[in-house]
Amino acid sequence: MTALESGTVPRIVETAIVLAGAVALYVAVREFVAARARRGRFPRLAVRPVGLALKYTIIVVALILVMGCWGFAIDSVMGSLGAVLGLIGIGFVAVWSVLSNVVCTFVLVAFKPFSAGDKIEFVGNDLKGRVTDLNLIFTTLAVDHEETIIVPNNIFFQQIFKRRVGTNTVDLEHQLTQDEPHLPRPLPHGK
Repeated sequence: MTALESGTVPRIVETAIVLAGAVALYVAVREFVAARARRGRFPRLAVRPVGLALKYTIIVVALILVMGCWGFAIDSVMGSLGAVLGLIGIGFVAVWSVLSNVVCTFVLVAFKPFSAGDKIEFVGNDLKGRVTDLNLIFTTLAVDHEETIIVPNNIFFQQIFKRRVGTNTVDLEHQLTQDEPHLPRPLPHGK
C-alpha cells in the first residue's frame, strides 16, 4: 500500500490533469477553427485537414507528457519521434508532386475559381475544355464528346486560365464529395 501512496497516486493525478487539459485544449481549438471557417466562409472540406492535424498534434503532445509523468525517458522518446518525423518528411519530399496537387485541390474548393460545367482555356497554349470532374489530383476537361484532357490541379496555380461560366454548373465541393459525379450533359460533337 505504501508504494501506491508514495508514487502512483500523484502520477494518476498528473495524468488526469494532462488528459483533461488536452481535451479542453482540443475542444477550444476545434471551436476556434470552426468559428474562423464560418467567418471566412471556408468549405468544410478545406478546413478538415487543419482540424485533423491539430487533433493529432494535441494527442502526441499529451502522450509524451503522460509518458513523462510515468517515468519514461522523454529524451529517447523525442529522439525516436524526431527520427520518425524525419522519415515522414523524406516521404513527403518523395511524393511532393502528388501532395502539391492535393493541396491545390483544397485551395480550388475553398476559393472556387471555377465550377464543374464551366469552360476553361489556358492562355498561351491549346488546353481548353469544359470541366466535367475534379478529384484530389486531377481536373478533367471535356474537349468534345469523345475526348478529354486530364489536368493536374497544381497547373491552375502555375498558368493563367480563362473561365466561361457554364449554363449548368455544379459547385466543386459538392462534386468532389459525391460518389458519382453529377455533371452537366456531355458536349455535342464539334463544340
